[in-house]
Amino acid sequence: MISLRQFFSRRRLYDDLHDEIQAHLDERVAELMARGIPRASAVAEARRAFGNVTRLEEDGRDTWALPALDSIVGDLRFAARQLRRAPTLR
Repeated sequence: MISLRQFFSRRRLYDDLHDEIQAHLDERVAELMARGIPRASAVAEARRAFGNVTRLEEDGRDTWALPALDSIVGDLRFAARQLRRAPTLR
C-alpha cells in the first residue's frame, strides 16, 4: 500500500517507472549493437523481447493506485460538473 505522500507525488513515480523501462531498453539495444546488429533492428528486437511498454507502465500504475481514493476523486469531479450544469435545484 502506498502512503498519502506517494499518492500525491504519483507523477514522479510514473516518470521514474518510464525512465527505468527506457534504461532497460537502451541497455538491451546497446548489447545487440555490440553484436553487430544495426540500430533500427536492435531497437525493434529489444522492444519485441521486452514486451508492450505501455501495458507494463499501466500495470505499474495499477500497483500504486488507491482505488477507493481514485474513485472518490472521480465522483467529486463528476458532482462538480453536474453542479456547474444545474447549480440550483427546484
